[in-house]
Amino acid sequence: ACPAAERQLLMLQCLRVAAPIGETAAEMVRTVVDDDVQRAQVPSLLASASSIIATLCQSMVLLIDKDNFLAPEMPTLARNVNALPANVDPRSAASKIDVEVANFIAGLCRKPRPLPSGLVSLCHYVYAASEVKFGVLAAQNTVVMMLASRVITPSVLRAAQKEGPGIGLSERMSELSRLLQRVAHFAHHGDEDDYGTSTAVGPSDLQQVLKHVAAMRELVAKVLTLPADPTLGLAVPAEEAEDAAAWIVKACQSWSAGLAASGGLAGSSRPRSQQQLEAARPVLLRLAALSEPTVAGSALPGNTPHDPAPSSASLAPPGMLGTPPR
Repeated sequence: ACPAAERQLLMLQCLRVAAPIGETAAEMVRTVVDDDVQRAQVPSLLASASSIIATLCQSMVLLIDKDNFLAPEMPTLARNVNALPANVDPRSAASKIDVEVANFIAGLCRKPRPLPSGLVSLCHYVYAASEVKFGVLAAQNTVVMMLASRVITPSVLRAAQKEGPGIGLSERMSELSRLLQRVAHFAHHGDEDDYGTSTAVGPSDLQQVLKHVAAMRELVAKVLTLPADPTLGLAVPAEEAEDAAAWIVKACQSWSAGLAASGGLAGSSRPRSQQQLEAARPVLLRLAALSEPTVAGSALPGNTPHDPAPSSASLAPPGMLGTPPR
């Protein structure tokens, strides 16, 4: 099996292989989304860090983002937040960041096409599968969570690094990132009316966070009016697709041998022989117990009239015996 550390790279390579083959990439993405939705017990798990949909979304962003596909809104957001002075009162700074986020979302809503065709198609697939299982509101919230946590937050952090390379992430950008994470987190908690005016169930800025969630739902509604692209709009050269296919073959060979594609052990730092020994440990302990004499009369199985002799099946390790004939 693919180790967790290489799952995103595997997804990225699969997209590269499928992209030049007509509608294959779109069918693959739809199948992955449908399977992940069917496995999820609650909708909030669909875009969580460990979900396959999150891996798929992040891989598509990496494949699409040759340049910043959210320009000029994303660079403007990063630049304006970074420009806030460090000596500004925290409450005032938080208010200004809220304004910048609201302007950013509104700017995307005004665009004829806020997202690339590949992400538009992904939003369609996630919404359609989630609506069948969880309902309309939960489906909208799932897409909001996916866009906020897997598209916008990573993109704004990359834009901030381009604005000020080599200086690290500023405190203002950290505040912006935490705000976007709260938007994603509270997307599945219903609309503002569910909370009233109480802030006991969330952070102190919950009401403002819920306003951003509502604005994100409007963005999702705008995206879902656009047609899905059956090719996902992914432009991958044939040579790049062939290299990706060769990587997948080599990686699968490594994983079947218990190694990661990078050459290390897949999912464990222990030698493979040690893993095999630990797997056989229960059988060895059982055999050792059967071979130990008892103190009084060597009362092993088979030594008394009421104990039948041990059969070869009871001593054989699991998997060593063939299937009995029918």
